[in-house]
Amino acid sequence: MNFSRSFTKIFQFGYIFLVILGVISECTFYNQIGIQILRFSSVMDVLISPIATLIADPVRLFMLLIFIGLLMIGVSLLFKYRKNKFSQAFASIKNIESLSDEEIEIRYNNLFVRFLCLIMISFFLGMAIGFGNIVSNRIINNQAQYNTKIIFSNGESELVYLLHTNSSYNIYFSKGNKNAKIAPVGAIKNIEFTNNPKLK
Repeated sequence: MNFSRSFTKIFQFGYIFLVILGVISECTFYNQIGIQILRFSSVMDVLISPIATLIADPVRLFMLLIFIGLLMIGVSLLFKYRKNKFSQAFASIKNIESLSDEEIEIRYNNLFVRFLCLIMISFFLGMAIGFGNIVSNRIINNQAQYNTKIIFSNGESELVYLLHTNSSYNIYFSKGNKNAKIAPVGAIKNIEFTNNPKLK
């Protein structure tokens, strides 16, 4: 089966879909921590958030690519056995004899796009809900790792749990304080990551 139609459709609308999904997942994640992240994000932060989410962790990206690969194999098998009633039901085909080969392939390409959208929604929202809950529980139970040293422009320093950094703000938690702190990038001289086991 040729997936060129699917990927053409994805490239046309995929990035807009990813941006919307990225915004929703970011809001979902930070709402669990009590932060309205859009108030502290620039347009550029919003535009790159889905790409940043995808490439931030190679393991997540690898798992997503595996799911997409399995989806391609699954849809290819359904297309191969398109005479089967089960396969036709999946592709929403009621009378396959009345359709041309091209029309049948379009139906299966559309099936691929629908399931790919479902995978992406599950991936982004699943991570947002799951990691948001984990971070929230760590803060509440004082289990966060305060292993980042922030040195402010006035010379003062603080050991914190750094949650997020974007083009304008740094969001972090101080030890013993369950409320998030947000500092403008200009207020911080540098950030030092400590206790990195890979550097020891």
